[in-house]
This record gives sequence, C-alpha cells and structure tokens, in this order.
Amino acid sequence: MRLAIGATEVHRVRDGTDRVPPDMILAGAPPDELATAVIGHADAEGMLPVAYDSLLIHSGGRVVLVDAGLGELSESEGAGGKLASGLASLGIAPEDVDVVVISHGHADHIGGLIRTSGDVRVPVYGRATHWFWRDEWTFWTSETVLASMPVDLAEPARACLPPLADADLVELADAEQEVAPGIVVIPAPGHTPGHVAVVIESNGERATYLGDSVFHPLNVAYPDWACVFDVDRVAAAASRGWLLDRAARDGSLVLAAHLGSPGRVQPRGHGYRFVPEAGAMD
Repeated sequence: MRLAIGATEVHRVRDGTDRVPPDMILAGAPPDELATAVIGHADAEGMLPVAYDSLLIHSGGRVVLVDAGLGELSESEGAGGKLASGLASLGIAPEDVDVVVISHGHADHIGGLIRTSGDVRVPVYGRATHWFWRDEWTFWTSETVLASMPVDLAEPARACLPPLADADLVELADAEQEVAPGIVVIPAPGHTPGHVAVVIESNGERATYLGDSVFHPLNVAYPDWACVFDVDRVAAAASRGWLLDRAARDGSLVLAAHLGSPGRVQPRGHGYRFVPEAGAMD
C-alpha cells in the first residue's frame, strides 16, 4: 500500500497475517462487553484477524524502515517473514536503507534486523542507523530483565540486538528526535517501557504510526481495554488515549503495525471510531 503524506512517500509493507483470540489484544475488557463488541469483527471461530506491517518511507532523500518484521524468527512464531520480499518488490535492497526505527523490542518488530551467516548473526541493514528509545534498549539488553521473562520474549532480544551494538549501528533517543527529514520518534510507553510512535510530517500533512499502541479497530473504540502483552496497562492506555485524541483533533492519518489499514479516527462515546482511508493503494 502506497500513501503520500505531503511530499513524503510511505509504503505499508506486509510481513504476514495472523488470527488471535479477542482476549489477547483486548485483555482489559469485561467478558460480557467483549462478547458484544467483537460481533461483526470476529470470524466464524471467534478469532480476530491481525496484520504484521512495517513502513518504508522515502523522505528528503533518505530511505527509512520502521520496524523490521519477524525475519528468520517467522518459522517459530508462525506468522510473518515476508518483509524482505515486500521490500524487494519496491526495488529496495537492504543496503538501500539509511535509517531503521524500532518501535519496541518484541520479536515481530526486531526479528528481521539480523540474518544468520554461517554460525554468526549479522545485521541485515548494515548501512543503516538503528534508532531505539533509550529506555527500550536498556530494557531489552538487560540480562537481569531478560532472565525474568518467558523465553519466547527474551530470546529474540538476545539474538537480534547485540549484533547491532557490535556493528556500532545503534543510536538512542532520550527525547523527541527527528531521525530523517520530517520523521520524528515520540515516546508512547506502556506496551513496553520505551515504546515509541513515529510522526511523519510534510507540507502541512501528518501521519502517525502507532506501533503497538493499537492492534485492532476495537482498541480505537475502547482505548481503555489493554493488550495482554502490555507491560504497564495504565501507561499503555494513557499513551493510546492521547495519540488517538490528537489524531481525532487534527484529522491526521493513523497507521499501526497490526491494524491492517491506514485510517482516521473520530470521537465516539468514550472512545473513537476508526475510518479506513479511502483510495489508499495496495
């Protein structure tokens, strides 16, 4: 899918798709309210479809990748692994990427950062500066923290992040940071401690990539309902709330890693209504 944000060209690149139980991404919902809310959204088996998307952005002569998919982890995770072919279909080779922005350290966002060469893990985007929020990098590179996690959360970080540091490819943000012309990372903690959103602005137009602050239109409709993977549900709801509120007020486009389509949000009740963008090109 290709979008124009002013003079900036944005491609949504699909890494894969999956189906998940509603109480995984809407874990904070009262069961009776959840059963009603999913009507019209869930499939015949009661599952919700989710996408695995990254962004490829051309801005100011720079090629920027936002989130890196599952990569070689796709076999064990069961979804994803198509980002490389999606980039190739756009004429983008790994060496063409100037900047990589990682919204957070979960496997489906960092797995594609490295590849195995013999017995060694090496960065895929060997020319690119890789931006992380400092708190996020610290969290996912702390062996004390990783040792307290389930293995399926900890091992991707152990595998994918040290090769970036060894190659001196990592930059850490402590405050809102412009990482390429018109592309700014902003803190949106809660899903993980250093989760970020990415704002794209050009010629008076704006889009915001929400990362995993939103998984599904139902998270837009019920922003207080948490995801089971949120490290801090209160902080995640707060980040989701102000991101959606700003987008509703200024009419800007929103995208997210798992939402499946760009769109706009409108106030409705205690939440918002997600309106998919008309005319977006696949």
